Amino acid sequence: MFRALMAKEFDEKLYDRRVIQKNIKAGIVGAKDYERYLKSLDDDKDTAAVVQVSLGSSGQTPRDADSDEE
Repeated sequence: MFRALMAKEFDEKLYDRRVIQKNIKAGIVGAKDYERYLKSLDDDKDTAAVVQVSLGSSGQTPRDADSDEE
């Protein structure tokens, strides 16, 4: 099925992680097709950026916490 979709118009929205379980249960996408799709994706780890975030005890960012007036 995955190859058939690739040959036709491939609708990536069907494989969106927010709806994939619904689409598998409905039979729109096969579980094996989804696994093949995941394996076909490029690994972007070499271009990823590391982000560090530090939250205060109230859940505010340090910048927000500093600007609070009491």
